Amino acid sequence: MLTRGSQGVSKSQLAEEIEGMGGSVSTSVDREMTNVNVTCFKGDVGRAISLIGDAIANPSLSPAELELAKQEQASENEASNKDQEMTTLESAHFNSFRDHMMGQPLRGDRDNLQNLSVDDLRNF
Repeated sequence: MLTRGSQGVSKSQLAEEIEGMGGSVSTSVDREMTNVNVTCFKGDVGRAISLIGDAIANPSLSPAELELAKQEQASENEASNKDQEMTTLESAHFNSFRDHMMGQPLRGDRDNLQNLSVDDLRNF
C-alpha cells in the first residue's frame, strides 16, 4: 500500500512523477522492517523524497486498491509455500516465538488477510 498513491496524488500520478524523473521505487518487507527504495537522479532527490513521504504519511487507502493488494498478497503466499527455505524459516519462527508477533507469518496469516479492511489499516 506504500506505493499506491496518497490523498493528494493517485497511484498513476505517483508512478508518472517518479518515471518522469527517470527514477524507480521498490519496497521490501521483512520481519522487523519495511524498506522503501527510491532511485533517481541527483537533482530530483528532494522531489522523490517528498512524493514517497507523502505516500507514506498520507496513504489513499482506497478499498479497491486494498482488494487488489490482498489478491497480490494471496498469490505471493501461495508461491512462498512452494519455497522450501521460506517454509522452513516460517516454521522455525513460529516454533521459536509462538506467543509473540515474531512467530507470525512474514506476509500475514492468509485466513486473516481476507478479513482486513481499510478501517483496520487506518486504525493501525
